[in-house]
Amino acid sequence: MLLTDISELKKHWDLTTTPILHRNVANFVYFAKMGDREVVLRLTPLSQRTAEEIQAELEWMDEVHKYQILTPQIIRSNQSALFETVVIDNQIFHCVVMEKIDGIRTERDTLDEKIILIWSECLARLHLNAKKYSAGAGRAEWNGDSTFELCMTVFPNTLESTQILFTELCEFLKVYPKDNYGLIHGDLHEGNFFYKNDRLTIFDFDDCAYHWFIYDLTVPVMSIFKTFEGDEFTVKREHFINLFLMNYFKFVPKPKNFKSNFRKFIQYRCVLVHLWLIGIRKQRELSERLQLAFERAINEDLHIATHPEIFDFIEE
Repeated sequence: MLLTDISELKKHWDLTTTPILHRNVANFVYFAKMGDREVVLRLTPLSQRTAEEIQAELEWMDEVHKYQILTPQIIRSNQSALFETVVIDNQIFHCVVMEKIDGIRTERDTLDEKIILIWSECLARLHLNAKKYSAGAGRAEWNGDSTFELCMTVFPNTLESTQILFTELCEFLKVYPKDNYGLIHGDLHEGNFFYKNDRLTIFDFDDCAYHWFIYDLTVPVMSIFKTFEGDEFTVKREHFINLFLMNYFKFVPKPKNFKSNFRKFIQYRCVLVHLWLIGIRKQRELSERLQLAFERAINEDLHIATHPEIFDFIEE
């Protein structure tokens, strides 16, 4: 969505350039300026998140600063609010403005052991402190947020085998102990942090919800797994994943039967993403390039979910 008329936004922030669209998946994300200051502007459709959910997300980001974890600075509106609800092109959006982060986005050629260790320690510190924090009713439980709800809208039209698998995994989660449960980031893959001067700045808390901390581990593990796809990267991929988990559990006690339970959480994550991508594809008008990317990801996640033996290399 191109923003040609920003008069509504300028009522709340002193934008000096027209925002340039960066990406559109669950939210519309733009780059803009406020004077010489580079900022990121995020528009979340009302259908995607409630005002209470956005408020809780941003309060959680503020809380995370207390744990010596870097997140982007939220730029309050002229009315001193963390976000504003605006009408643009006859659509209602929750608008958030944040500082643009400086640093590198890690990729296959830049991801190394040092970043793996910093990344895993960052997630461990987040979980250790999350037990002490409650966002109240603002963020949903694992099976009540908008991601899960979108998945359930496409669930009846998926393969019977996929329905059976997802139902079994949900039943497994319903009885899984909640001694390591709390508000999680929900999507801490390589694309949601920047690296600079031996520190990570993490962003995109849009998926934060009450969930098991072990579920939050599936995201970086799957991110590493997909970054180093291909037989030529097998050794590196397995080493990095085990290094991530080993370092994480230096700070956080390892749950009993971790390996077998973690594989189920990986399966759950993959089926969830599989269903979510199908739902997003139906909702959005995607370019041909994105259509192909979605189709690849939809098939890949289902394949991984139905082949948990792929993760036999994970150390107990």
